[in-house]
Amino acid sequence: MRWKWVLGSTAAAFVVVAVALFLSDLETLSWIAGAGSFVIAMASLALALTQSGTTEPPAIAIGGDVPAPVMSSDGAVAVAGAPPATLTARHNLVRFTAAARDAVAVRDQHAALLPIQERVLGPDHPDTLSTRYNLARFTGEAGDAAAARDQYAALLSVRERVLGPDDSDTLYTRDGLAYWTGRAGDAAAARDQYAALLSIRERVLGPDHPDTLYTRDGLAYWTGAAGDAAAARDQYAALLSVRERVLGPDHPDTLIARYNLARFTGEAGDAAAARDQHAALLPIRERVLGPDHPDTLYTRDCLASWTGRAGDAAAARDQYAALLPIQERVLGPDDSDTLYTRDNLAYWTGRAGDAAAARDQYAALLPVRERVLGPDHPITLYTRDNLAHFTGEAGDAAGSAWRSFLAR
Repeated sequence: MRWKWVLGSTAAAFVVVAVALFLSDLETLSWIAGAGSFVIAMASLALALTQSGTTEPPAIAIGGDVPAPVMSSDGAVAVAGAPPATLTARHNLVRFTAAARDAVAVRDQHAALLPIQERVLGPDHPDTLSTRYNLARFTGEAGDAAAARDQYAALLSVRERVLGPDDSDTLYTRDGLAYWTGRAGDAAAARDQYAALLSIRERVLGPDHPDTLYTRDGLAYWTGAAGDAAAARDQYAALLSVRERVLGPDHPDTLIARYNLARFTGEAGDAAAARDQHAALLPIRERVLGPDHPDTLYTRDCLASWTGRAGDAAAARDQYAALLPIQERVLGPDDSDTLYTRDNLAYWTGRAGDAAAARDQYAALLPVRERVLGPDHPITLYTRDNLAHFTGEAGDAAGSAWRSFLAR
């Protein structure tokens, strides 16, 4: 029976690798390069677990609020009362599960581990608290932002009591709480939580520490998301100069700050400046990340959008027309970004004066969105509405009225 489980686990590992290879982009190639080792490791882990003679859920201890194990001096997971080999195998199983980017599985493994650690180690043990942190993190990454927020809120008071308010793990918990508060829909609360955290990290870590800079990034972003684009723009402008000095002009975090500066410059009302900033960012991302990297493609998308919003509809149309075949090749024809580009190509085609071509492009896009998203999805209805609009602009008033009725 155990060997059947081993073989099944090995097959499952091959499936994970195959799916990863199918869906991979440049960002994942470094992980995929070790796919063969991954398969062998998963089979070995399965065998180790079957030979251990235990039927308890997988148990590991993750510490430091990052995907790195808390281990004893001999490399075994530091959980008392269980065979070291078993716990090491379980620890590695979760690590490889995380490497396979299966947030739901990692969440469930942490949920199974937590009551064991609470019973064996106690509710205030550092490993128990680290598991609570990671349970909250992967709960959010699995799609439940509100639950992640609530779990971080409950953990924060415990870590403040056990570790102290200035401990690094306490501050990571505050960071997680702020982030998932924003992701759960309360941008203003996230902004305020990052503002409070920033003053602590500046005092404890210093103004140039990476965690302090991440906090400034979070504060700027959620300030903009809460409705104050001008303040977000100014905060990103100040952050950019620090990141260029501390990290260098080509560091990924520096490029993210440049992107967000351009974004909120546009949202604050200066479309031409946003266009120019995205135009300056694009060749850097092409050089640093490569022309097909998702961030590079998104920069091209933004450049086209702000070009149109700055008043040049024909140039926006042409830029989207050039971007579309790249996204179809890299992302696939049904990817959400590819479909947004088709939408924008149709829109700016119409705004450039060719309503009939826009009508035809929306007519071709509509059945794809109905198939991918469903006929009642808001984006599908938006597509139908734009089809009606440009049908009318192309001179078919009756067809436009009928399509507008169907879109309601």
